[in-house]
Amino acid sequence: MSKPSPKGAAKPTINPIGRPLSGNMGARHKRAIEAARRAQASGKPVGNALPPAEKARIEHVAHEARAKIGRPVVGQGATTVLVSIERGLLTDADKYAEEQGMSRSELIAAGLRKIIKGKRKSA
Repeated sequence: MSKPSPKGAAKPTINPIGRPLSGNMGARHKRAIEAARRAQASGKPVGNALPPAEKARIEHVAHEARAKIGRPVVGQGATTVLVSIERGLLTDADKYAEEQGMSRSELIAAGLRKIIKGKRKSA
């Protein structure tokens, strides 16, 4: 055990694991803390902190990545529409779409475009 310090004497600096630091280490420790505080006050990164420009760049990249999640926008975007189609026609449409390597939505969109384009030519 350590001897109690005389009255009025400075208390030893305690390190993170609870043991008193030697006089020389205590002074080094204080200087390191003061230097870190000065650096932090001046805006410089301390320890593992990223510089503000790098932190902003990473946040920008992360924001762009989140914005790209989901289906890609085609044309003006997509809207869900509820329509009634005869079961036999839907079955035939699904078979045709599968043979052509397209989805049901792609087949219906292609059909609508063809009809609309044909109407515009005849008008």
